[in-house]
Amino acid sequence: FPLLESEWQAIIDRAAPGARAIWRSGGLRTDFLDRVEINHGGKLRALPELLKLNPDLAAELHERDRVHTYGSFYIADFAA
Repeated sequence: FPLLESEWQAIIDRAAPGARAIWRSGGLRTDFLDRVEINHGGKLRALPELLKLNPDLAAELHERDRVHTYGSFYIADFAA
């Protein structure tokens, strides 16, 4: 996933303290992010190590979506 890793690397590099990311997918689950690795703090790290997912809020907001185009919705805060 070199392009996906490059995109997440840019997001992490530019994220301010306390930043939050949201993403949606046509699929019901985006498990491909589990395999994304980026450089953080001088080490190669798995992306999920750097994200604190908020599945309850994401589920609540996804249910309220009026369009229902996407199969899944995610909210994650960046870990310190």
